[in-house]
Amino acid sequence: MKRRGRPRHPDILTPREWEVLALLRDGLANPDIAERLGITRDAVKYHVSEILSKLAVSSREEAALWHPSERPWWAAWPLWAKIAGVATMAAAVAGLAVLGWAVIATKGSREPGSAETLNS
Repeated sequence: MKRRGRPRHPDILTPREWEVLALLRDGLANPDIAERLGITRDAVKYHVSEILSKLAVSSREEAALWHPSERPWWAAWPLWAKIAGVATMAAAVAGLAVLGWAVIATKGSREPGSAETLNS
């Protein structure tokens, strides 16, 4: 089943929000941004409010000063890749645990000099 509407954008801001943020950094007011981008003032207000919300800042000035922090290399991976990586690591750890248990369990019954070893 298809989902309605615009698909989620993997970045913190949509491409249009990045455009609006760039114009905020240039010191433009909402009417100027609207004219420059060819959108309504209400659309600019919406984009600015989304930017403030997503960046967790309280003013246009704070948004203009905001820069993305250094993200870990794996942060850009899609969610399914992160889940697959965690599942692979969990399986590897579980496999090593079973292998360790098997070595310990069989080592105790087959020590040199035991009756079992001498009879075989």
